[in-house]
Amino acid sequence: MRITATLCFIFVFFLNVSYGQILKDKSYYTNLSKGLGYYYSVELSLSAIRKQHPSLALQAQKNMLDFRIAHGPSVKVIESILENDMNIKFPDFKLDLIETIKGNYNPELITYYDAENYLLNFEGKYIYGNDVVNEDFVKILLRNNPEFKITPILEFTSGYKQKYNSNQSEKTKCLSFSIELPKSWTHRNGNRPNILALYKSFDSKCIFTFQVRNLKDVLNVEKFSLSDFLSENFARQVIDELELENTKDFNYKNITIDGQRAIECSANGIMRSGDNEFNFHTVNYVSIYNDCLMYFSFFIKNEEQTKYYKLLSEMIVNSIIIEDKWK
Repeated sequence: MRITATLCFIFVFFLNVSYGQILKDKSYYTNLSKGLGYYYSVELSLSAIRKQHPSLALQAQKNMLDFRIAHGPSVKVIESILENDMNIKFPDFKLDLIETIKGNYNPELITYYDAENYLLNFEGKYIYGNDVVNEDFVKILLRNNPEFKITPILEFTSGYKQKYNSNQSEKTKCLSFSIELPKSWTHRNGNRPNILALYKSFDSKCIFTFQVRNLKDVLNVEKFSLSDFLSENFARQVIDELELENTKDFNYKNITIDGQRAIECSANGIMRSGDNEFNFHTVNYVSIYNDCLMYFSFFIKNEEQTKYYKLLSEMIVNSIIIEDKWK
């Protein structure tokens, strides 16, 4: 069933031809159109299955309701943006677009086998985007979900997650671990020697990095004791290494991460990048396993949503699994 790719292509092509000259950010509107095309295509596919295969109609209807509940609010936001910025009239535009698709798509070609396979694990594939085909489309919808914009933690608690494994990086030095993050967050590999990866929330209000360092590179191994690692002095060292200006409101405490001793330390400060300065609240989690230190650092813009991202950081860190422990 190739309707998703077909509809997305037609929608994106139409927007670029009709509105390409007035688009301020083509990539932004292209992504919006991809998300909308994905949503419409799933609706159209489920409607075709209901009509063509009555024995599957009930399951298709249930999946349709679940899909609309999950991503309908995002689509209303996207439609509103396109309506305001491009003077596109919904729902007339949607109906015209679907009619265009129907001219090139015969629902009678959907075999029972294809329909049954489409409905199989529908929630995981099409709602949560837990496969390579649908993942990017679902991410676009999540980034436009109005509830998730107000309360970022809801995306994670609603089950929209992506998993990172340290084996994905060539910089992994001494252990393997996995961690879960919100699905909508963007990812790139770390530029600095010890940083494995950098993730950023869709609203750019939270940046997350993690790194693995050899214990001997950080602490004096010959005189090392667990009490040194769990001390306030080491926690302050972690904050100082961030090179924030006007650091204040320092806090630290001892915790555990996947059963291993760890510290949590936080502070407020200013980070400079060129001529720009950013006021951040940073929360750092450092855990020890064998001869390795794992650093998980969050940089949260000091705004009213700080409390949500602070709570989200705790949930993300609680998802860490040190895989070497279980081999």
